Amino acid sequence: MPALPTHLIEPIWEQFAALLPSRKVDHPLGCHRRGKVIDFWIAFSEVIVIVGRLIREVWTHYRWEGRPHRRQ
Repeated sequence: MPALPTHLIEPIWEQFAALLPSRKVDHPLGCHRRGKVIDFWIAFSEVIVIVGRLIREVWTHYRWEGRPHRRQ
């Protein structure tokens, strides 16, 4: 599930894609398809952000007495 709804992402992507230079994909194995690579890195960065937020949330809500405030 993307961070933003599709009706918000599509117009932004269309404007952004218009700024990108056109390129010819002629790799002999056909393995350099830009859509899947970009989708992977966007999803991966969303996961990193979400996990970071969850860790911060857990760190502040689930503490026991005597636990240090920060990692050392």
